[in-house]
Amino acid sequence: MNIYDHAHELARAMKNSEEYQKYKELEKKVNSNEHCKSMMDDFRKRQMEVQSLQMMGQEVDEKKLKELEELHKIIMQNSLLSEYIHAEFKLSQLLKDIYKILGDVLDMDG
Repeated sequence: MNIYDHAHELARAMKNSEEYQKYKELEKKVNSNEHCKSMMDDFRKRQMEVQSLQMMGQEVDEKKLKELEELHKIIMQNSLLSEYIHAEFKLSQLLKDIYKILGDVLDMDG
Protein backbone atom coordinates (compact mmCIF):
# COMPACT_ATOMS: atom_id res chain seq x y z
CA MET A 1 0.00 0.00 0.00
CA ASN A 2 1.44 3.39 -0.93
CA ILE A 3 1.46 6.47 1.27
CA TYR A 4 -1.54 8.06 -0.50
CA ASP A 5 -3.63 4.96 0.16
CA HIS A 6 -2.77 5.26 3.85
CA ALA A 7 -3.68 8.95 3.80
CA HIS A 8 -7.07 8.15 2.25
CA GLU A 9 -7.58 5.41 4.83
CA LEU A 10 -6.82 7.88 7.64
CA ALA A 11 -9.19 10.44 6.09
CA ARG A 12 -11.99 7.85 5.96
CA ALA A 13 -11.32 6.85 9.55
CA MET A 14 -11.44 10.48 10.65
CA LYS A 15 -14.65 11.09 8.70
CA ASN A 16 -16.24 8.11 10.46
CA SER A 17 -14.91 9.09 13.88
CA GLU A 18 -17.30 9.96 16.68
CA GLU A 19 -15.66 13.39 17.01
CA TYR A 20 -16.24 14.31 13.36
CA GLN A 21 -19.77 12.86 13.23
CA LYS A 22 -20.82 14.77 16.36
CA TYR A 23 -19.27 17.98 15.06
CA LYS A 24 -21.07 17.71 11.69
CA GLU A 25 -24.39 16.91 13.37
CA LEU A 26 -24.12 19.99 15.61
CA GLU A 27 -22.85 22.18 12.77
CA LYS A 28 -25.98 21.31 10.80
CA LYS A 29 -28.20 22.20 13.78
CA VAL A 30 -26.39 25.50 14.35
CA ASN A 31 -26.57 26.47 10.67
CA SER A 32 -30.27 25.67 10.49
CA ASN A 33 -31.02 28.01 13.41
CA GLU A 34 -30.69 31.58 12.13
CA HIS A 35 -30.17 33.07 15.60
CA CYS A 36 -27.42 30.57 16.50
CA LYS A 37 -25.78 30.88 13.10
CA SER A 38 -25.73 34.66 13.37
CA MET A 39 -24.21 34.54 16.85
CA MET A 40 -21.50 32.12 15.73
CA ASP A 41 -20.73 34.14 12.60
CA ASP A 42 -20.35 37.30 14.69
CA PHE A 43 -18.17 35.50 17.24
CA ARG A 44 -15.94 34.00 14.52
CA LYS A 45 -15.56 37.38 12.81
CA ARG A 46 -14.48 39.08 16.04
CA GLN A 47 -12.25 36.16 16.94
CA MET A 48 -10.49 36.34 13.56
CA GLU A 49 -9.96 40.10 13.93
CA VAL A 50 -8.26 39.62 17.30
CA GLN A 51 -6.16 36.67 16.09
CA SER A 52 -5.07 38.57 12.97
CA LEU A 53 -3.89 41.51 15.05
CA GLN A 54 -2.04 39.18 17.41
CA MET A 55 -0.36 37.32 14.56
CA MET A 56 0.83 40.62 13.09
CA GLY A 57 2.31 41.53 16.47
CA GLN A 58 -0.08 44.41 16.97
CA GLU A 59 -1.59 45.45 20.26
CA VAL A 60 -5.18 44.29 20.65
CA ASP A 61 -7.53 46.90 22.05
CA GLU A 62 -8.68 45.91 25.54
CA LYS A 63 -12.24 46.81 24.56
CA LYS A 64 -12.18 44.28 21.69
CA LEU A 65 -10.90 41.58 24.02
CA LYS A 66 -13.62 42.34 26.59
CA GLU A 67 -16.32 42.27 23.90
CA LEU A 68 -15.05 38.92 22.60
CA GLU A 69 -14.96 37.52 26.12
CA GLU A 70 -18.51 38.70 26.82
CA LEU A 71 -19.77 37.27 23.55
CA HIS A 72 -18.09 33.95 24.39
CA LYS A 73 -19.86 33.90 27.79
CA ILE A 74 -23.21 34.54 26.09
CA ILE A 75 -22.60 31.83 23.51
CA MET A 76 -21.62 29.30 26.18
CA GLN A 77 -24.97 29.88 27.92
CA ASN A 78 -26.73 28.57 24.81
CA SER A 79 -26.73 24.78 25.14
CA LEU A 80 -26.57 24.12 21.38
CA LEU A 81 -23.71 26.56 20.80
CA SER A 82 -21.85 25.37 23.86
CA GLU A 83 -22.11 21.76 22.71
CA TYR A 84 -21.03 22.80 19.20
CA ILE A 85 -17.95 24.64 20.48
CA HIS A 86 -17.00 21.65 22.64
CA ALA A 87 -17.40 19.28 19.66
CA GLU A 88 -15.29 21.61 17.53
CA PHE A 89 -12.61 21.63 20.22
CA LYS A 90 -12.59 17.82 20.41
CA LEU A 91 -12.23 17.57 16.63
CA SER A 92 -9.41 20.12 16.58
CA GLN A 93 -7.71 18.22 19.42
CA LEU A 94 -7.92 15.02 17.34
CA LEU A 95 -6.29 16.80 14.39
CA LYS A 96 -3.63 18.31 16.64
CA ASP A 97 -2.82 14.86 18.05
CA ILE A 98 -2.49 13.42 14.53
CA TYR A 99 -0.21 16.27 13.45
CA LYS A 100 1.90 15.67 16.56
CA ILE A 101 2.19 11.95 15.80
CA LEU A 102 3.30 12.73 12.25
CA GLY A 103 5.67 15.43 13.41
CA ASP A 104 7.25 13.17 16.04
CA VAL A 105 7.76 10.31 13.59
CA LEU A 106 9.13 12.59 10.88
CA ASP A 107 11.28 14.54 13.36
CA MET A 108 9.87 17.85 12.12
CA ASP A 109 10.66 19.75 15.30
CA GLY A 110 14.21 20.30 14.15
